Amino acid sequence: MLTKFQRLLERPITYRRTEHLKRDEHLSLLDKGIEAVQLYVDAISKLNETERYHSEEDLSNATSVIDEVKDWKNKKVVEQEALELHVDPALTTRDMQKKLKEVEAALRKLTSKKKPKVTKKKEEAKKNDTQNEATQKDQDAQNQSSSSEGTSDEIHDEL
Repeated sequence: MLTKFQRLLERPITYRRTEHLKRDEHLSLLDKGIEAVQLYVDAISKLNETERYHSEEDLSNATSVIDEVKDWKNKKVVEQEALELHVDPALTTRDMQKKLKEVEAALRKLTSKKKPKVTKKKEEAKKNDTQNEATQKDQDAQNQSSSSEGTSDEIHDEL
């Protein structure tokens, strides 16, 4: 059984060992999250304007989150590589989990945006309205021309 003093000495060593063993796994998860958001943004960007329902602001926000997390990760990896194993880590799994949550939130914001509903009835109604307006204008023009012809015939008959 360890004494209180021994546990105090052992705790930081165990912490550094655990961080060292789990670091690669968490870095891999972070990279996968970044890649998922990047693929989603790229797929949306390739759509033409009529099919896309995400704004440029949404895409730029997600891209900025990705860039920020990538920069943070690269900086921390360099710091961690410079440290010896017996020194407390600069890149912790807790920090990576926080950054992964930011990346997931950016992806969730993009994926949760619903496509605007456009029903076929509304589209047909709009088409019919424009067709009806055009037809009405044509009929009005024909009525005006025929009424003006009738008045000239009536004038000739009266003479």
